Amino acid sequence: MIKGVRFHFIGDLEDNRIPDENKFLMNETEQLTKNNKKLNLVFAFNYGSRKEIHDAYTKLNKNSIDQLDEESFRANLLLPEMPDPDLLIRTAGEKRVSNFLLYQLSYTELMFVDTLWPDFDEKELDSAVDEFQNRVRKYGNA
Repeated sequence: MIKGVRFHFIGDLEDNRIPDENKFLMNETEQLTKNNKKLNLVFAFNYGSRKEIHDAYTKLNKNSIDQLDEESFRANLLLPEMPDPDLLIRTAGEKRVSNFLLYQLSYTELMFVDTLWPDFDEKELDSAVDEFQNRVRKYGNA
């Protein structure tokens, strides 16, 4: 299905303002693509990173974890099995991360483009990927 792409939806998906049909379609799409391995595509829908971090802490606190380490914290995030993003493309000329994956963006390469999201096409994506592939990643090293 869709060339091996696995779809994920993160955010407060239980919010009563989200129509049940949308919730069903998101869940159905995740189930239909759960075995795809070529690419993980994450849709942040009704998502806020501060809420994700708060909810992870609340779960840890509720479970009385004796020692808080990175592994136990990460296990309580919305997609614990997902690796940190390699690249974040921010559209519309905005130069901020806007409460998006704050914990996971530590070593992510950021790219800012003026193109609006609805107009961001395959050519733009190819250009962004080309630029990304030419970057030297340091992962916190000088």
